[in-house]
Amino acid sequence: MNKIALVATAALALALGACASNKSSQSASMGVVNSKCPIVPSHASTTKTVVEFKGQKVGLCCAGCIAKWNALSDADKQARLDAAK
Repeated sequence: MNKIALVATAALALALGACASNKSSQSASMGVVNSKCPIVPSHASTTKTVVEFKGQKVGLCCAGCIAKWNALSDADKQARLDAAK
């Protein structure tokens, strides 16, 4: 493998490994109110990692985002959720 391909492969592996899930999902159609993760907006939300906020199911991209979500104030949660729809 040449150096450019090796570097590109390593960069891709790091980008995909930044969060447990970087795949698109069927989020909003599966009962969650958002299509993007409110913690990592570049990632799609998933129905596998869901938290409840104001009676709504909020999809996160991975389990690693749960603690970050829980640490937010209600105002911050609402702002991030609004941006993730």
